Amino acid sequence: MRNLTIVRKLYFTVGLLTLFFIFEVLALCFLLNTLATTRAFVSGDALWSKAQKDAVYQLQTYAYTLNEVHYRRYIQYIKIPVGVRLARLELQKQKPDYELAKAELVIGQNNPQDINRMIPAFTRLKSVQFIKNVRQIWMLSDKSIDQLLEIGQKIHSEIKSHKPSPSRLNALLLELNSTNEELRLLSVRFSSTLGNGCRWLENFTIYLLFIMALTVIAFRFALTYNLSKRISKGLNEIIDSADKVARNDFSSRMVAYSKDEIGHLIRSFNHMTDNLEHNLNKRKLAEIDIKDNQRALDKTEHLAHVGSWEWDIVNDKITWSEELYRIYGLKKNDFKADYKFFLECIHPDDREYVAKIVRTAGEQKKGINYFHKIIRKSDGAIRIVNGRGRAIVENGKVIKYVGTAQDVTEAVLAEQEIHNSQLALAEAQQIAHIGSWEWNVKANIILWSEELYRIYGLEPSEFEATYESFLECVYPEDKAYVSKLILDAGKNKKELDYFHRITRKSDGKIRMLKCYGKAVVNEHNQLVKFTGTAQDVTEAKQFEDRIKELSLIASESKNGILILDKFGKVEWVNDGFTKLSGYTLDEVSGTTADILRKGKDSGLKPGTLTYETLVKERKPLIYEAENYTKDGRKYWAQTTLSPLFDEQGEIYKIIAIDSDITRLKKTEKELIKAKEKAEQSKKAKEQFLANMSHEIRTPMNGIIGFARLLEDSSLTPEQKEYLKAIETSGTNLLVIINDILDFSKLEAGKIVFEERKIDVHECVGNAIRILKSKLTDSKVKLYEVIDSNVPHELLGDEVRLSQILINLVSNSIKFTNEGEIKVSVKQLREYDNSIELEFRVSDTGWKFRCNSPHLTA
Repeated sequence: MRNLTIVRKLYFTVGLLTLFFIFEVLALCFLLNTLATTRAFVSGDALWSKAQKDAVYQLQTYAYTLNEVHYRRYIQYIKIPVGVRLARLELQKQKPDYELAKAELVIGQNNPQDINRMIPAFTRLKSVQFIKNVRQIWMLSDKSIDQLLEIGQKIHSEIKSHKPSPSRLNALLLELNSTNEELRLLSVRFSSTLGNGCRWLENFTIYLLFIMALTVIAFRFALTYNLSKRISKGLNEIIDSADKVARNDFSSRMVAYSKDEIGHLIRSFNHMTDNLEHNLNKRKLAEIDIKDNQRALDKTEHLAHVGSWEWDIVNDKITWSEELYRIYGLKKNDFKADYKFFLECIHPDDREYVAKIVRTAGEQKKGINYFHKIIRKSDGAIRIVNGRGRAIVENGKVIKYVGTAQDVTEAVLAEQEIHNSQLALAEAQQIAHIGSWEWNVKANIILWSEELYRIYGLEPSEFEATYESFLECVYPEDKAYVSKLILDAGKNKKELDYFHRITRKSDGKIRMLKCYGKAVVNEHNQLVKFTGTAQDVTEAKQFEDRIKELSLIASESKNGILILDKFGKVEWVNDGFTKLSGYTLDEVSGTTADILRKGKDSGLKPGTLTYETLVKERKPLIYEAENYTKDGRKYWAQTTLSPLFDEQGEIYKIIAIDSDITRLKKTEKELIKAKEKAEQSKKAKEQFLANMSHEIRTPMNGIIGFARLLEDSSLTPEQKEYLKAIETSGTNLLVIINDILDFSKLEAGKIVFEERKIDVHECVGNAIRILKSKLTDSKVKLYEVIDSNVPHELLGDEVRLSQILINLVSNSIKFTNEGEIKVSVKQLREYDNSIELEFRVSDTGWKFRCNSPHLTA
């Protein structure tokens, strides 16, 4: 290297250092990529494990509730581990279809970027020990997944059978729990294996970087030392010669030890042009360094979205860095570089605010720090900028501001999103009455959410946030039970899931809580903390107890009682229903009771008129229907449907009560037949009376007419008396016929009162004259007394009035042997268009008590 120039020596040195650096960067990228791949496997394992747990939970819920919705959710969740297995099987082939493998991993809900890392690692790093272990655990998990699929199919088949066996379902659930435990242990092994792999890679990375760093430092030190030694030797010669030249000793000659720049300088030292050229090169190198530094600064500002600026207040001149132009979306030619134009770049809503801050800072000779909005010129987007500046003061005046401006839009929006999410979480917890908590076991510090403080009726200042303070809030009879559960969970590092009561501090009420907690351990399997939730389930617990009581009562009822879900499907029936219909709970469970009416869509289900009416009116509905028992016998049932509503006002249960009204229906039919028969008899009677009226009235009118004609002829007094009797009897007979017809009309509700001009005085006189013939040989005197203020002419029904008077007077004649019968008429009230008259018949005959049971009049 002696004959190489200094530049080449530097190039050689820099080249070697660059090679070391490139090798180090490549190694670091490989290791980081491997670590990222491991993280992808860990993320995939979390998705796989969560999907497997969700599938098991949905399958267990399906076995308990027999609701097909949970089975469909189970199918959806199980697709994720199945997709991962299919992807692995494809990658194990000699010529795998990578697109197919990616598609299956996407089904497993893996991130597409993670998939691109996982596939090469799976195929290229298969010889790495922890990758081998991971593949082996996967194969074991596949067997358990196959068992889980088989169990799910068996449970589904059992439930779909007509009579699912509870014992068979319990056996399958036990087998499901065993398989789930195997999968959980395999998931733990998988996570542990990946964790060991990550730690091994981490340690390997640190060791490799440390060795490479030591190698580079040692190599750089050796090259620097060798180069500096060679350069210093020639410089010493130059310095000695320069001293001699400074002393005007130009006879000195320097010895060139090499053919590099030092040697060249030594050889041309006596030439002034060499000195000038050397200074010029030095200046150029300085300018290159300045440009490199500026480029590095610009790159740093761009990566951090931070631009620098300077404002010369005296000359009102603003200088921006390149990044600041990018932030504002401006070109240099578009920026007028003064304070007025800068304010125009700010959003109109913030201009006055920014101007006030700058003005106040200038008056107080302080720096500035504020946030404001801008409208980016290039695309019109609204961005949020954080401006900072330092004041430069001379002679008591601010002459300049220098500072930075950073685009913080994403950070502000992210902070706002986090705040909104926290508010949404707090609102959701308040709606559901669920609070979250965390207990740092070692520090004995408990953190509660706001909702949990509301549930316990405490203010944050009233709670010491320790385990002992928590136990003080627990209902006294539950303290020992809760303490034992928590101690066991902490000792065994297992989950907490229990109910307990509290005495709420704010009102002293006893509330029931459902608590869930999960143990968190460190890498040494030591318990660090518990995290979990607590939900106020007081009303739900009370409702559950009430349902049990009602179920007990319903089981003793003779009526058929059914509990249906919100879609009308049967969940429970009492013994009364079985006695009434012959069907058991197993035969109608999960159906809408179509079997009772043997017709399509005849049960209570969405879309039917009965169901839609119940949902629309939201109140009990009563209807009658003809049902069929299990042995085919018909019976009538009156059904009462009563909807139950949840806290949101939605129907979640329907209570149906069936009453056997078969006998009532039979009686109803008999009454209808009797009514029809009575109506037929009534019509026959009306027809008979009508015929009788016509057949009798016609000859009677003839008799009475001829009698009146004979009265005008020359007859003896005795003959006239006979004619008078004939006329009177005929008239009385017509009155009797009219009475009979009027009673018939009264029964039929068809009697009509006429309005004609009548003379009250004459009407009363005619009635008395007709009845006086009955008193010829009697000792009874019949007469009328009519007040003078009773008018002669009125509008009324003369026939009806005559009938009434004749009936009343006839009754008096019947029960009066001697004395008198008086018919009196007087006016009671007078109105604008009518008057009220009182007709009174009084006699001296027998008297009856009003309450006499034999009074028939």
